[in-house]
Amino acid sequence: MDFLKTENLLANTYVFFTSDNGLFYGEHRFTTGKYLPFRPSRSVPLLVSGPGIPKGRVSKSMVSNVDFAPTIADIANVKLLRRPDGLSLLPELLGSDSLFLGRSIYLEGHAPKGRLILPFEGIVTSTYLYYVFSNGESEYYDLDADFMNLTIWSIPIRIIQRFRSLEMNWSVIVMPPKIKGQ
Repeated sequence: MDFLKTENLLANTYVFFTSDNGLFYGEHRFTTGKYLPFRPSRSVPLLVSGPGIPKGRVSKSMVSNVDFAPTIADIANVKLLRRPDGLSLLPELLGSDSLFLGRSIYLEGHAPKGRLILPFEGIVTSTYLYYVFSNGESEYYDLDADFMNLTIWSIPIRIIQRFRSLEMNWSVIVMPPKIKGQ
């Protein structure tokens, strides 16, 4: 940041600070690791500064790493050759109402050999987390009532039906509804 200031580039530069994954430090009895769908593993920081982004703006929108490429392309005013898996975050960063309400994000985890963690696939929304391990066992968490994913809830049939209807076509989960103007 000091270099950008010194070179008079800061006012025309977007800076992203993030990570590729979270990490466990004792939550859910895991002293290390990053391969489970719980909040400590799936939530990462995302700090962005740049032209037009209001200072101190905080958003609770659920976004994913797949949103970074379309965001950078949008900032650079570059037309992508195909529809990306994610959406540009630029309108959200500039203060528009959330485009990501009701969004479902695909999760998958495949631990290195030797770990006592089964591979899984699932979905997370702003209100629930549902996933299925490779042995067929599944878990459902109500995120409104249980922010830290400590209580396994009964799985509503509508969630199972949604999951089953999408599991053969995960792109439906990652792709949010088409937004006007896109």
